[in-house]
Amino acid sequence: MLAATPGELRSLGADVTRIAAESPTCVFGGRDVIAKSNAGFNVIDLMG
Repeated sequence: MLAATPGELRSLGADVTRIAAESPTCVFGGRDVIAKSNAGFNVIDLMG
């Protein structure tokens, strides 16, 4: 992905959308940002 061109990344759009709709998603990041994203994620604290 690091060497991909913008056009190559855009060409993945339909596949990424399909996979995101069909598969579970795991996101690592700041708890507040994830919770406020309105993406419907269940926030789970891994370090606690």
